[in-house]
Amino acid sequence: MELRRNTFPKKEHLCGKLLVDALYERGEAFFVYPFRVIYRIVPQTQEDVAVLCMAGVSKRKLKRAVHRNYVKRQIREAYRNNKHELWDIVRSRGAQLYVSFNFIGEKCEKTSLIERQMKKSLKKLVEIIRKQVNE
Repeated sequence: MELRRNTFPKKEHLCGKLLVDALYERGEAFFVYPFRVIYRIVPQTQEDVAVLCMAGVSKRKLKRAVHRNYVKRQIREAYRNNKHELWDIVRSRGAQLYVSFNFIGEKCEKTSLIERQMKKSLKKLVEIIRKQVNE
């Protein structure tokens, strides 16, 4: 049995203009309030990283940087604690997933809501990957 560590190191962060632009141009999206989830499935390029993830909060939705940073921290924490099923399915299919969780709420939400909706988002992503990527 593999030891599961709830971490979210830098190598799992989706960063870089080329990757982010490609995600937003060619990715697909769905909504699970308070998130707009944008994802893109590609053939695996890096051995150790199955999923690259980012969190975004619009300045139009939350004016104060303190609130935007707080919500991003909540999103990253919820992802970090619930990512394992998604990682397992992506690895087993030999794919790599780029995903962005964009906050579309009008105000800061409770951490319990963010956590619950993150679980729903990740389950929906798992279902999509099962349908789209052949084993």
